[in-house]
Amino acid sequence: MSSKNIAVINLGTSNLRSIFSACKYLDFEPILVEGGKNLSSFSCAILPGVGAFNHAAERIKKLDLEYSIKNFIKSGKPFLGICLGMQLLLSKSEEFGETEGLNIIKGNVKKFHSKKIHIGWSQVKVLRKQKLLKDEDFMYFVHSYYVDLVDKKNALTNTNFDNNEFCSSFIYENILACQFHPEKSGPSGLNLLKKFISQEYNYYD
Repeated sequence: MSSKNIAVINLGTSNLRSIFSACKYLDFEPILVEGGKNLSSFSCAILPGVGAFNHAAERIKKLDLEYSIKNFIKSGKPFLGICLGMQLLLSKSEEFGETEGLNIIKGNVKKFHSKKIHIGWSQVKVLRKQKLLKDEDFMYFVHSYYVDLVDKKNALTNTNFDNNEFCSSFIYENILACQFHPEKSGPSGLNLLKKFISQEYNYYD
């Protein structure tokens, strides 16, 4: 068994079964973390999420998680935000009125100019030389809001949906954040999880 214990942060808004199954398949040990529990003993932390931004942001405050998340990120260990977990890292969201996020990376969460929901498999366009993703990778998405980064240089991939090109993943310091669900994206998603959690990559190699 891998020595890497993975903190899966539970906001009470997610179905965590798929990320647990993916971590176990990769020989990692996922452990559910609720409330303001200290994350420092973990090798990696994952913030998954589905649902509304404002509700999840309220849960972070209610569970006293903001300090724990920010302190873990400051430690330099790998931190992964998935779907809503990616969006919560930004400054604010316009979903159901303006709501402040964790403001770890500058940017806003905006609604697509489309009546459709982005659901299903879409190709990613790689913007930075690295070993986590390739241009031919298709990933699984479910969302109707997207992140708009202030500093576009932090974007790792873009994806096109209904003539909207948006940031589908970004790397910022020790953070990887994905709008898609790597745990539901087959071999490409599992490869990304394994390399990021194990730090078996070089962003620019």
